[in-house]
Amino acid sequence: MTVTRRRVVAAGAAWAVPAVVVGAPVPASAASPEPCELVVLPGSYKCCANGPDKEMALVLRLGSAGSCGGLEAICIADVYLSNGQNITSKVVDDRDLADGPVCIVPGQTFLVDLRGVQSCAADLVFQDIDGNTRILKRTNVPGGDENDCVTRAGG
Repeated sequence: MTVTRRRVVAAGAAWAVPAVVVGAPVPASAASPEPCELVVLPGSYKCCANGPDKEMALVLRLGSAGSCGGLEAICIADVYLSNGQNITSKVVDDRDLADGPVCIVPGQTFLVDLRGVQSCAADLVFQDIDGNTRILKRTNVPGGDENDCVTRAGG
């Protein structure tokens, strides 16, 4: 029973540790052939002209089946802006991150809908349940054309 309590405390403690964006060197034996990264796919865009009501619609793929170090899934716990500004709504594959993490299989395509984004001038940071981060550079998300942004806004 004591072992179980220690595991629960350790699991809870991981949520209290702030994410560190700078990575430490990994021994060659533990390194995967290429990083398990977020790949922006066609259909992604950001609408940044509506004041604080900016939004992003992202079609992403998490690495590929062979590049994520044998991981079966990565569970996204949060998405935030590197400059600390707010994002009102964070939905991954039609599931609100406020309801809990969403697990993604490496190589799988998934959709991210962010509304009430206060800044298009900051990188997006994806944090998994283990505290690891993956950064999507703001320059990787194409600007939406006027029709995409109007349609998404319901106009």
